Amino acid sequence: IAIRSYVRSFVRSFVRSFIHSFVRSFVRSFVRPSVRPSVRPSIRPSVRSSVRSFVHAFVHSFVCSFVRLYVRSYIHVRAYVYIYIHVYIHVHAHVYLYRHLATYLPNYLPTYLPTYLTTYLPTYLPTYPPTYLSTYLPTYLPPYLPTYLPTYLPTYLPTYLPT
Repeated sequence: IAIRSYVRSFVRSFVRSFIHSFVRSFVRSFVRPSVRPSVRPSIRPSVRSSVRSFVHAFVHSFVCSFVRLYVRSYIHVRAYVYIYIHVYIHVHAHVYLYRHLATYLPNYLPTYLPTYLTTYLPTYLPTYPPTYLSTYLPTYLPPYLPTYLPTYLPTYLPTYLPT
């Protein structure tokens, strides 16, 4: 729909500009005085000047119409190009990701998960909670709880518990 409106606008602008330019050029060549001042101005234009005025009008109106259309539709065309590039990159990124995952996961997970579950978790879980909790809780709870609980409980609990 947008392309059709651009073409219609271009043709309308071209025809209007062509008629205007051709009539102006034709009238100029028709009334133009001859080179020699002693000879009266030519009444009839020659075929060459008619063709020249036609070609001049055609080129001039084509260029003007194209420039007018380009300036008018520059923002829209740029937006369409950006949307197209964005969609192209987005679709190809998804296609690449799905292809990559389809080849990667069946090969990687059967080898990774058993070694992860059997080697990492048994070594990580026994060391993490005892060492972390024994070092964190004694330093965190005594300074924080006496200052936090007396201000927290009277203000928060009466408003929270009934609801």
